[in-house]
Order: sequence, then C-alpha cells, then structure tokens
Amino acid sequence: MPYAGAVIGPYEILETIGKGGMATVYRGRRSETGQIVAIKVMEAQYASSAVLVRRFEQEYAAACRLRHPNLVPVWDFGQEDGRPYLVMEFIDGQNLNRRIKREGPLTETEAVRTILQVADGLQAAHRLQMIHRDVKPDNVLLSKDGQAKLSDLGLVKVADNGEPLTKTRTCLGTIAFVAPEQFEDAKRVDQRADIYGLGATLYHAVTGTPPFEGKRNLQILRKKIENDFIPPSERVPSLSPWLNEAICKALDGCPDKRQSSCREFMDSLQPHSVAPAAVAAAAAPASAGDDRRRAIRYPTTLTAICRPLQAGRNCWPATIEDVSETGVRLRLERRFEPGSVLTVELPSQEPILRTLYTTVVWVREAAGRKWCVGCMFKRALLKAELETLLGDKPVTVLIHPD
Repeated sequence: MPYAGAVIGPYEILETIGKGGMATVYRGRRSETGQIVAIKVMEAQYASSAVLVRRFEQEYAAACRLRHPNLVPVWDFGQEDGRPYLVMEFIDGQNLNRRIKREGPLTETEAVRTILQVADGLQAAHRLQMIHRDVKPDNVLLSKDGQAKLSDLGLVKVADNGEPLTKTRTCLGTIAFVAPEQFEDAKRVDQRADIYGLGATLYHAVTGTPPFEGKRNLQILRKKIENDFIPPSERVPSLSPWLNEAICKALDGCPDKRQSSCREFMDSLQPHSVAPAAVAAAAAPASAGDDRRRAIRYPTTLTAICRPLQAGRNCWPATIEDVSETGVRLRLERRFEPGSVLTVELPSQEPILRTLYTTVVWVREAAGRKWCVGCMFKRALLKAELETLLGDKPVTVLIHPD
C-alpha cells in the first residue's frame, strides 16, 4: 500500500482520503507543478484481473469524453508496479454519505439542490449514451462551496460499444441503490436505471436512511420489485407532497413507470408541473448527441441589474435578450471577460429556484457603448426557472467574486 511520501508516476502521495471495494484514494501532488490531485490506486490483489483493470481504463476513457461541472474530471491514467491508477480533480469536501452520517439528513432545499446538480451531470452522460449504473451517496462529492459532483465512472456502460465487461444476469453497483433490473441483466439497462439511483440517493438525503434494507440481497431485490418501501413522507412528515411523489416515482420497480429522463426527473423536483407550450417545448430533452443550444427570442428586453456581490460598489444596468434552458445573452454597460461567473437571482418563492450560476462564454461590443455577453448556465434550467426568466418580473444579475 502506498504511504505518505511515496511516489506514483509523477505524483507524490500525501495522505489517504478514502477506501473502496477494490481501490484506495489518496490526496497527492504533481511533482512538476505542485497541483493537488486525487489518485485512485487499485489494490494489489485485484491488479491481476484483466476485467477489473479494463474497468479502470474504461473509467478514464469515459471521463475523457465528459466535461461537465457536476462530473469529477479524470486527468491521467497509468500503472505503477503493475497496479493501475487514475488521477482526478481533488474535491476539498466530503461525500454525501459521510455528510449524512456526520450531520444527519439534509433539508429539503439542500437535498434538491444537490440532486439537481448530479442529475444535470448525468444528463450530459446520457446524451453520449453513457449509463453510470452506480449512482449512490458515496459517489456524490460535496465541495466546501456547495457544488455537487458525481464520481466513479468505473461501471459506466456505453451503449453498443461491444465491451464484454458485464455478463448477462450480473448485478453491478451498490445493492441498496441499484435498480432492480440490474440484478437481472446489468448489461442491458438504460438511463432509467440511473433515475432509480437518483431517487434512492435523494430518499437517503432527506430521510437519513436508504429506501431498502435487508440482510440478504434476494430479500432486498424482492422489496424493490414489489415497491415495498416506506414513503419518504412517512419518515419526514414535513416533506413536500410533490417531492414525495417524485421520489416514489423514481423508485418504482418497473422502469416504464419511472421518469423517462434526467430532464423529466429534474422537472419533477419542483412544485410547478405545468408550463406554457413555448416553455415546455424549450425544456424538451435534446436528442442523443445533440448539444446545440435551443434559444428562445424574448419579444422585449427584460430589465436586470448587474452589480458585485460586495456592498458599496457601483451597479450596472443590463437587459436579458435571448434565453434558453442552457444559456442567456445579456446586454451590459461594461465588459466581463470569458470565464467570469455571474449569478442570476430569480424572483421565486421557492428557495431552490432562486439562484442560477452562469459562466461568460463570449463577449462582443455592441452599439451605444454596450457589451453583449453570452453565458452558459452551470446546469440546464427547470421549466419553472425558464418560465420566470420569460416573465415580466425584474431579475437581478450579480457578479460573483473570483
């Protein structure tokens, strides 16, 4: 086992930060640059298994194709003394399971905000025909600034890639959170298996306990197939009815009765289920491989205010011109460089729908000493959020400090 001060490839081991079924994760540092990273090293007893080593390689290959703020990026892959390792972004925080064990269940607002981020990352994977198959609290990492990132793509399934890493009638994933169809044939599951994992993780987040428990796997499987679980609202009587309904739907033992996509699941995690036809069309999920922005041209500009988060600074008037579920175009009286982070405060009564984070992608000069700024939202908008931006109430745009 590597120890503090040991060297793996171009990385120095600093300390152990986690241990899983077949690998240990260390905090490390790249020698040339000093960059702090997380290093996942396979245990020696598993390194002789070609299938398990291939899963490590698959995790790296899958992560290289995915770039999303709510998915942990993997930067490097190698072998040291016959043991494969992965190098990932180091998240200064804790996983969701550890957070629940230390501090108890999350509030409804915290839980929904967290799962929305995870679902948005999963949606990006699903668009590339990737199924995670192991969505659980241990794989949801929480940074100190409140960002949630899904990790561990070792069990990811790429549709029709022909990889014989999973045999028929093989179950993969953690039993308490895995979809029942994975017990029968993990090789053929689709995105609804990840919806199940999201629902089970959200259940655990708001109640503090997994939805299914038992001494034997077959006992748990029977409960899953028969939907034999205590509704979360019975464990938490104050839980909103719409959230209880969304969780129970995601946990249905029949895949056809669950939400069909991450977009539908995300929309179910808020009380507004009906939107105008134009909004509903804009919020429809993109087809696989189609990440093109679907912008809505709002017929008149909506007044907004840009100002720093710190009090006592100048304010800049702005207008919101185009808006879609993935981005917004602002017209401002000052220039903001690409990479700047802006927060949009919505006039919503629901705390989980009040704040949106955007990143400036492009800037160009406009007439009248103004600037057009194109921003991408850090997650796709819910129907209610898009509807609010298309409404007639004032919206505030804040500048987030670097």
